[in-house]
Amino acid sequence: MKIKILILIFLIGFTVFSHFINQHKILKYSRKIQKIEKKLNSEKIINGEMKLSFNRLSSRDRIEKLAVEELGMITPKPGQNNLFYIREVTDKSEKEYCIIDFFAPSLKVIE
Repeated sequence: MKIKILILIFLIGFTVFSHFINQHKILKYSRKIQKIEKKLNSEKIINGEMKLSFNRLSSRDRIEKLAVEELGMITPKPGQNNLFYIREVTDKSEKEYCIIDFFAPSLKVIE
């Protein structure tokens, strides 16, 4: 009879102990999840700022302004021919390249 009572007390004690251990693990993992979600949200904000910065830096107006001011390029006038052909002649072959002025309002491919 005493053995049955001891086994019952042990099982109840083990169940209570397991319950508290599980609650502790749940709390620990909940804190980890909150920390990861907080980091994810901050990374999303940083990503949005980077996309905004990328769009601002790669805007056509900014690139054109830098090309004119720093590289001394000129903006082509409407109707101006924006294609330049370069012929490369070597001993073995002759190649022709087409360079397109990327400041042109629309690009056309010519073969």
